[in-house]
Amino acid sequence: MKQLIASFAGNRVLANLLMAIILLAGVGAACLMIREDFPSMKFDMISASISWDGASPTDIEEGLALKIEDAIDGVEGIKTYGTTSSEGELSTTITVKKGYDPQSVYDRVKNKIDQISTFPDSAKKPVVTTPTILFPVVTLGVSGNLDERGLKELATTIKDELKESANISQVFVAGTRDYQVNVKISEEMLRKYGLTLNGISSTIAASSLNLSGGRIKTRGEEFTLRTAGKRYTARELAHIVVIPGAKGEAITLGQLATITDGFTDEEVSIKADGGPVAMVNVSKTSKEDAILIADAVKGYVAKRNQSLEPGASISILADNTLEIRSSMNILVKNGFMGLVLVFAVLWLFLDTRLAFWAGMGIPISLSG
Repeated sequence: MKQLIASFAGNRVLANLLMAIILLAGVGAACLMIREDFPSMKFDMISASISWDGASPTDIEEGLALKIEDAIDGVEGIKTYGTTSSEGELSTTITVKKGYDPQSVYDRVKNKIDQISTFPDSAKKPVVTTPTILFPVVTLGVSGNLDERGLKELATTIKDELKESANISQVFVAGTRDYQVNVKISEEMLRKYGLTLNGISSTIAASSLNLSGGRIKTRGEEFTLRTAGKRYTARELAHIVVIPGAKGEAITLGQLATITDGFTDEEVSIKADGGPVAMVNVSKTSKEDAILIADAVKGYVAKRNQSLEPGASISILADNTLEIRSSMNILVKNGFMGLVLVFAVLWLFLDTRLAFWAGMGIPISLSG
């Protein structure tokens, strides 16, 4: 150790060069450091879910759960797995063994599940995911002289605009009900045409589908065929033919029923400043910087409020970066005060040069 110190003392250029490298590298690392209030966490878990509308837990168990368990049983890297069958829904949770790469295990599990070809036709496609941890950053409130649909549409527009920012990727609308199209048919109409509610429901489901038609390959190109037949609004559903006519006198759903665009029946009531509000939650992943996201959101809010229609406004309901900024300010302030005090005390008993270089030990150590 004495020889190392002596070598640095005898070679000022090497010592100064090393100090400069440590300082520059430390400043660069500080600029690239992700600022957040919670440390990143990692779950070695995989989840798989399948929806099957109208199926009982017993049907789910026999038609879905057993097939998934047989497919993933014996996959390398799986520690434990469990399935939960409920009304119309299957959920499978898989735990990865310690020492295995969760992404590799996820790929193997997904391939096994995607290869299952004996699922019921009415069951939806399996969704295999790895848990993603999101940290809340900013919550916006959208309010104004708008009805429920207007608030939801404005909040959705804001969400899409925020996602266009390079620093923002996780935006969600909350505090609003989901869209729902209501179809009401009187008993008189059902009797008149000899129809049933189940029959009409099946007709609507069969007439509102997006279908894949495969691929067409040529020498230079490849085309994907897809039929977009999904209907989302009351106007689109009204044109569904329920009773085909032999001579063109087809009867549509709009002639039989009252169809309206509305919302689900769940009760949602969120208010701010005494009025209804739709919330837009901006979150971050473990690799994104909370301060950059908050600054981008604040800049967007200030600019977007100027172009909103009269009576509508966007406000910041919560900013979780305030504590981060406060902690950083305290850290910088205390560090600066400590450096000044160390220099002042040493300067009283030593000469200025020795006090300066002794005080430089603080920023150099922190940079390292």
